[in-house]
Amino acid sequence: MKNEYWGLADDMFFGAGPLIFERAKYLREHMTIAEKIIWEKISKKQLGVKFRRQHPIANYIADFYCHSAKLVVEKTVKYISCLKM
Repeated sequence: MKNEYWGLADDMFFGAGPLIFERAKYLREHMTIAEKIIWEKISKKQLGVKFRRQHPIANYIADFYCHSAKLVVEKTVKYISCLKM
């Protein structure tokens, strides 16, 4: 079934294969500290919509995905060393 607005299949995985699902499961089981902090803030519909973590989409794995809004959230973490003076 096609979504009229996006022109994409309504399938929330967009044809992701078994290897992508396996990798996504591994990533969910081994979340980074940054991912855990974000997940605490957006899980359980705290923002009024449901998010999924490490969600397979075609050949990619989105860090966080809201299907109802067709929204992908990717985190980028840059490690910065800080010295106390």
